[in-house]
Amino acid sequence: MPARIAENDLIEPALECLYDAPNGFVSTTELRDYLAQVMKPKGEDTEILDGRNDMKFDQKVRNLKSHKTLAKTGFVDHVPKGFRLNAFGQKMVKKRRDGF
Repeated sequence: MPARIAENDLIEPALECLYDAPNGFVSTTELRDYLAQVMKPKGEDTEILDGRNDMKFDQKVRNLKSHKTLAKTGFVDHVPKGFRLNAFGQKMVKKRRDGF
């Protein structure tokens, strides 16, 4: 059985998505679509939640906002309807990409 994707597993690819986005902003929906494409959820992560029309994976992406998971990194600001990579986050992702 494949391992489930943890909420913390979404942080690094989310930062990459934000770095590549215009003005460092993505909506929660855009982030969910990006992360689903990159992470390719399987097994339990694809199960539909009771009383909803979306998967457990989708809830984990929404939790990035409700649990303030990305904001707690110090690299991302929560803004209405999404996330914005702040200046500190831009520097950090750029450094990582440059190999420093």
